[in-house]
Amino acid sequence: MANNVSSNGKQKISKKEFRRAILEKMEAALADYKKELGEKQFSTRIKKASKLFSRNIEKIRKKKKNKEGKTAVLEIKDGVLVN
Repeated sequence: MANNVSSNGKQKISKKEFRRAILEKMEAALADYKKELGEKQFSTRIKKASKLFSRNIEKIRKKKKNKEGKTAVLEIKDGVLVN
């Protein structure tokens, strides 16, 4: 099993968990559009958007990691993602 604690002592989060957290936040923020689009179409579009968004964030973190020479780790504090 993988160790879920980084060298900094912060909790690591998997890509899938990170994407799921983004999905939940987007659903909550855009709940008004669910009625207009319908449940299925809304969930499909939100899922695609969260995948794109999480990939972009991962690319940015990797660039920062390479630039600074440090590891960028996500941390969950009180249900909120913290960098």
